[in-house]
Amino acid sequence: MPLPEDDVLHGSLGFTPTRRDRVSAEILRQLKSAILAGRLKPGDKLPSEKQLAQQFQSSRGSVREAIRALEQAGLLVVRRGSGGGAMVADGNLRHVTDSLFALIRLGSVSIHHLTEVRVILEPWIARLAAQRITEEELARIEAYVAQHADAIAAGDLHATADLGFHRMLAEAAKNPLLVLFAHSMADVMVEEVVARLEMDAATNRSNLAFHQRICAALARRDHGEASRVMLEHITEVQDRLGRLLPAEDRGAAPAISPTRSP
Repeated sequence: MPLPEDDVLHGSLGFTPTRRDRVSAEILRQLKSAILAGRLKPGDKLPSEKQLAQQFQSSRGSVREAIRALEQAGLLVVRRGSGGGAMVADGNLRHVTDSLFALIRLGSVSIHHLTEVRVILEPWIARLAAQRITEEELARIEAYVAQHADAIAAGDLHATADLGFHRMLAEAAKNPLLVLFAHSMADVMVEEVVARLEMDAATNRSNLAFHQRICAALARRDHGEASRVMLEHITEVQDRLGRLLPAEDRGAAPAISPTRSP
């Protein structure tokens, strides 16, 4: 009679009994190694705490501590209740955004720091997007920019449409780390900046004009121009925030002036 799938998985991970010193750290190391080596894949459910404790010859408390650390690192998702348990995360690194929110709210990172990172990263995102964008992606971005223009003409000054453009551009760059950073930064900008500022018609029209110029560069596959315009755009955003935000949010570092594009 064949073994149930869970039993086959649980018996094939190759865990070894732990040493008595630093037990939870050793359990964490072996579990992390199994995940990163692909022996445990996204969506796989870990053995129960009891089963893991038996395999590691440890206490359930040590197993629980290791699982909690892996959950905080974003490698595991723990579901409570009947049918729950620890599962390997599917690669949605929401914890990166949550960590960024926490750093800003604790005062360790300022909005200026966030915008400074955008000055560094987003011109490269625009450059890669111009090189890698597909016709379908270009059509979606052009339609998005057109909708933004219609919204401004109708008096709708909701600024999240601006940040949606940056999310779509990152997707077109086809680098998962840049997508992660762009989405995380956009989420923080929406919640920590946009919600606190009055976005007037002039600001929205300025953002739209930059997006239209970037879009035109994408259509020509002109990666140098796309990068230059994006640098000009983010630097202008940085200058505007420097005038509008309280000093404690701006941070102490001086604004960056646009020089050469990457």
